[in-house]
Amino acid sequence: MARQAFASEGVRQSAQVFIALLACVTVQLRYDNLWNARRADGGCVFTASIGLRCQHLILNKHRSAYGFRENLLARQLAEATGGSPMNMRNALLVGFTLVCLLAAFILPAVPQPIAYHNFADQRSFFGVDHFNNVASNVGFLIAGTLGLSLLLRSRVRFEFMRERWPYLLFFFGVFVTSLGSSYYHLAPGNDRLFWDRLPMTIAFMALVASQISDRISVRTGLILLVPLLLIGASSVIYWYATEQRGVGNVLPYAMLQAYAVVVLLLLAILQPSRYSRGSDLYWIFSWYVLSKLLETFDAEIFSLTHFVSGHTLKHFAASLGGFIACYMLINRVLQRPAKATEQSLS
Repeated sequence: MARQAFASEGVRQSAQVFIALLACVTVQLRYDNLWNARRADGGCVFTASIGLRCQHLILNKHRSAYGFRENLLARQLAEATGGSPMNMRNALLVGFTLVCLLAAFILPAVPQPIAYHNFADQRSFFGVDHFNNVASNVGFLIAGTLGLSLLLRSRVRFEFMRERWPYLLFFFGVFVTSLGSSYYHLAPGNDRLFWDRLPMTIAFMALVASQISDRISVRTGLILLVPLLLIGASSVIYWYATEQRGVGNVLPYAMLQAYAVVVLLLLAILQPSRYSRGSDLYWIFSWYVLSKLLETFDAEIFSLTHFVSGHTLKHFAASLGGFIACYMLINRVLQRPAKATEQSLS
């Protein structure tokens, strides 16, 4: 009973933290919608949208009698906001955020399986235990170092210099992941896994903020950067705290990881980047998905090759996402300048 009581209280307190942080994300996206959609005549878009929603309820009731089309509300709302579908797209992102939040705390707690630490390749070389799983983190080290070097030496052109902050934190997260993952694989266990996962959340959430900045609003991406990083760190801290008390729950962290990947895919599909090479985000997504598949079939791949395990290959596949991000930043050019509201804040 005591363990159940702790689990219930821990979920409640963590839910409050997550809701507060995600509220910042939701409110900022909504504020950005209203800011960008303000009508030239000074009218209130928010009032207009409420009226259209009420009208939509009435039309739904009598659609069969009057034959109204399904997208009537969308057309009118787009007209009221200047003809842009951005509000609807952002609403989808906000809705997905809320669904993930609810799923993370409504679904039953899932402890970290002890078997997770039993990797297929246990071999030691040069006096280093689990050598291949340790050494394969060199990809993260090189990608992170290259990305930080490019950004700090101003080899990447941004419309506004402040846009580089999410990318700096992304490559910093990639670089530190090489250290944390190596430390973990030397002696796998929950205590060390914490230091493997924490820098990964920095990379995930910073990349999400960078794409919000590139595709939705520079101001919004920068404002959300810190809340997103706090959300990522909170998921790992919460998991570790529950494991220490014997009532582990890794689900919020797993949901956060899935959330970041799906949101990046949605942004790539729904929101064109202001820069060229925006489609490179699909390659980053693809290599990450491949890395998760390689991790899942760790033992099967090692049994097949007798040389390399799936987890070792996972590190190489995931690190390729960092190299693709470097290539994207070096070769892209500005195609669509930011709006006047963004430029006024530069």
